[in-house]
Amino acid sequence: MHILIHKARWSGCDLSEMSNDLVYYDTNIWIAWMRGKSDKFFPQAKKLVDEVLSGKKIAVISQLVLLETIHALRQKIAQNSPYDNRNTNKHDIQTQINKTVQQFLNSVRIMVEDGHVIILNPSASVASHHNRVLQKSVKYFGYLRIIGICPYCENGWVGRHASNTCGHCGHTKNSIKKYNYKGLGHADLEHAFFALSGHATEFYSADKSFMDLKNDSDFDNISFRIVT
Repeated sequence: MHILIHKARWSGCDLSEMSNDLVYYDTNIWIAWMRGKSDKFFPQAKKLVDEVLSGKKIAVISQLVLLETIHALRQKIAQNSPYDNRNTNKHDIQTQINKTVQQFLNSVRIMVEDGHVIILNPSASVASHHNRVLQKSVKYFGYLRIIGICPYCENGWVGRHASNTCGHCGHTKNSIKKYNYKGLGHADLEHAFFALSGHATEFYSADKSFMDLKNDSDFDNISFRIVT
């Protein structure tokens, strides 16, 4: 990742003394921005990134965001590509994936060089960082919800709408009830701590689970905001 930071305008600066509002965008914001109109969060993501590009705010970004965005772009492009049983098509998909990933990295590099984005260089040791994440992970239990699994395809959720129709395969039948856990994962907590170490005052994500940290004294200086 040295290619992204060798010309960083803010290299060596004390982030705590910067006058600009520092923001941290979760991975899903960057993914939506890259995917464009095919992502339901694109309008909000574009607005947020535009604020950074205009110089209104400066975004701090972690290596974790870069890694997750690259992986997610590869997955989403592959999953949304039509299948036609040709090896040449696989090559075309891989070419498109590599082009999109490189476009993302180039965009970040330019934003870093222009002073719109700061790539964090964590000062804490890996062991110390993971210990903090572990303590928070034990503290926070999300919530259990009952979901209805379609007995036909085992993917769709039955009963979410009045029609009681599976949104995945279209069948209608009584669903198989199961428990589902939803809450902050270790990667989510890592993002929160990276935002904290980067002195971000705002944290934007499409994941509502981050609101669990709203009243956590460790994150008093961060306003968690959910895009919908």
